[in-house]
Amino acid sequence: MEHGELLIDGHFFGGSCDNSVAKEPIESPYDQHVVGSAAVAGSDEIQAALASAAEAAPSWASTELEDRLSLIKQISDVVSEYAEDLAALMVDEIGKPIALARAEVQRTALTFELASQLREELSPKDIETKGDPRAADYKVQAIRRPVGPVLAIAPYNWPFNLAAHKLGPALAAGCPVIIKGSPQAALSTALLARLIHRCGAPDGVIQYVNTSAALAEEMVVDPRIKAISFTGSDRVGWHIKSLAQRRKVALE
Repeated sequence: MEHGELLIDGHFFGGSCDNSVAKEPIESPYDQHVVGSAAVAGSDEIQAALASAAEAAPSWASTELEDRLSLIKQISDVVSEYAEDLAALMVDEIGKPIALARAEVQRTALTFELASQLREELSPKDIETKGDPRAADYKVQAIRRPVGPVLAIAPYNWPFNLAAHKLGPALAAGCPVIIKGSPQAALSTALLARLIHRCGAPDGVIQYVNTSAALAEEMVVDPRIKAISFTGSDRVGWHIKSLAQRRKVALE
């Protein structure tokens, strides 16, 4: 049976023999057999993840763009390498037909591949100013800077690709990410986080938590989170937007 652990500050917590972290069984929606179990983050684990993301932000932001993009390309390659394992887990955990599961994994690898090619979009861009004579002695550039830690909330029905949509661009831009998956796909999101960690993501740059809605709200309102990306219902999305106040929020 599968077991999904939390990934916090470069370490895995809540293993099957770790009684300090709560666990919940994961049942197949197809025939209700037990697929495995998943660790559930409490307040202490959530605070640890927030602190780790904030600590990792300056060093990841200063990491060379080429190194960040290289990591994302490795993630794409590893997703392709473990394609059958990822697809089989989706079939078991969320009941996705195998053909659609394989297609999602293929799309996930492509999403990370495209994120690894964001070199031009993230590089400084010269701004043409010859239309204004006052700018004759000036060079003007647009420079993108990372905003800081990102909270990425992914849905159950596309646990790999819609997580990749959030993870790839944020990691490329120099932002650490805390990925909060759906409890209905906790094992799938945990496996994706483990594969990213295996690619050499620095401690705190990618973290995975499976937690309650109440503790997810604690992350939403925490000032250490600088941007939030959410895919899900309009009711929950607009509620998140209201809690996030003036911070960056992307809703799908």
